[in-house]
Amino acid sequence: MLVGGLSLLTVGEPASAAMSVTTIARSSWAYVDSQTPDTTHLNPTGDAPVGTIHASGGDHTYRSYFTFDVSGFRGRQIGTVALFAPETEATDCVHRSVELWTTAPVTAHSTWKDQPAWRQKIYTAGYLANTTCPFPRVEWDATTAVRQAVAAGQSQLTLGLRATDEGEPKLGRWFANNVLMTITYDTPPDTPTPGGTDGKACATARPYPWVASLQPTLSAKLTDPDGTQDGILDVTFALWPVDDPANRTTLPGPGAGDGQTTQLRLPAGVIADGGSYGWSAQATDAEGLTSGWSTACYFQVDATAPANPPTVSSTDYPDDGHSHGGQGIPGTFTFSANGVADVVGFDYAWYGGPPAYVAADQLGGTASVTLAPPSIASNLTVWSIDRAGNFSPQVYYRITTAPTTPIVTSTGQPKAGGTIQLDFQPGVKLAGYQVVSYTYSVNDGANQTVAARADGAATASVPLEYGANTVKVRSTSTNGWISPESDSYFYADNSPTIASADFPENGDGGAVGQQGIFTFSSNLADSTTFFYSFDYGSTWQTVPVGPDGQATINWTPTMAGSQALYAYSQTADGTQSDWYFYDFSVNG
Repeated sequence: MLVGGLSLLTVGEPASAAMSVTTIARSSWAYVDSQTPDTTHLNPTGDAPVGTIHASGGDHTYRSYFTFDVSGFRGRQIGTVALFAPETEATDCVHRSVELWTTAPVTAHSTWKDQPAWRQKIYTAGYLANTTCPFPRVEWDATTAVRQAVAAGQSQLTLGLRATDEGEPKLGRWFANNVLMTITYDTPPDTPTPGGTDGKACATARPYPWVASLQPTLSAKLTDPDGTQDGILDVTFALWPVDDPANRTTLPGPGAGDGQTTQLRLPAGVIADGGSYGWSAQATDAEGLTSGWSTACYFQVDATAPANPPTVSSTDYPDDGHSHGGQGIPGTFTFSANGVADVVGFDYAWYGGPPAYVAADQLGGTASVTLAPPSIASNLTVWSIDRAGNFSPQVYYRITTAPTTPIVTSTGQPKAGGTIQLDFQPGVKLAGYQVVSYTYSVNDGANQTVAARADGAATASVPLEYGANTVKVRSTSTNGWISPESDSYFYADNSPTIASADFPENGDGGAVGQQGIFTFSSNLADSTTFFYSFDYGSTWQTVPVGPDGQATINWTPTMAGSQALYAYSQTADGTQSDWYFYDFSVNG
């Protein structure tokens, strides 16, 4: 607010929302006194006097000086600067006219007779109607002084306060000596940090990385000393051919905040296949301040994929339609660039499996890998990859192998809570792969290991839970090789176990008119009765469950041929077990 050329409370607000604001305290202060013309008053206690003040010993004319460290604002754009101090006492409240000047630095020898030079009047703070007195915050616009000091590279700025008319005692007053200065400023963004081209690290010297796209993505991280105060930073990318650096193309990129990475995908037609290019980035903040250009990054373009698929060969596993080796048995496979000069490596994968990479022994060369076919009919897919990451057409390599998973057979009826005997036989038949042990688990439980006999076989008694049971088995050979896993499935119910020496299950026995014996064993706890039927469940008979959980029945066939015995058990509360179907045949 302006009042007759004088002002109060007119500065201190940021020039814009993008400006940062800070308040700094004076680093030192001093005053000079006409009544003590040879005395230095450096950093005294008490208030800072300004103007002419009556005293018993005569009039004192005072001038006060305040020094600020402004070195931290070098390289920054200064918005507004407000110097302010509380007025602690005034000779006359209606009259106020205090000038702000830039001065020479205060020294340890500054006195009234030897004052720091008064260089430039900057601002005058005057009276403002309807305000309190003494006024708690008198302000001076110090913008010009600070801008000049920063532009000149000064570290220290000394400002002086004096009355406009030092012959008028009404203008005399005192201020608290803790004078402060509020500065709004903007700092240019930092030079961007280049991230790279299409995910490849920034290269500042040859050899430049190859990119496969004619529209690669350039990335750069933006930072601002003012933090998020400036909001979104704009970014400009410059691009040029390596052999014609003056032919620069500038492209605006997506803005980003402090500490964020911006990415620009080059538009079509800016670069050409086979060319080499450099690029750099520059940031601009909301006040229009720009950073320096970033370090230049360089890249080469190869957008042409290898024309020929690679070749694949293996003496261990030829692709000839015949069976070789064994499932899971490693062999050597060799990949060749097939005449493509810039191939650097190969990707390969078994059907349904993850891809892997192997480098060529030289540019356009070959590579060998050791792989184990995952199944008895395996498909290997291979691609060549050039320097830029372009993929060739794929080649399929098909092989057939002998099975090597353990052979698992069972003896007995699988019953819940009981055990079943499993017989393990070697699946691998190759020399040097004699099986020495089997490792198995039931329902993904703990692994159990059983030693193989001299013939490579082994037997294990496996506990079963009610319902579906999965048994996984691997064999280990003398050379340490571990076979692929064999999965076997057994459904264990709680139906009765049926046994008969006279009429063996799934076999032939007995004769028409010849009585035979069947023994039932309960697999449902607390069963009291067995129910059984020889006519496919049309009629049922019962027999009590004995103390040992068993019961025996006699049966005489009346005709030869296939027969079936159905049976289940039941508890006293009516709970029934699963049914069991026992098939057998009566001799004619």
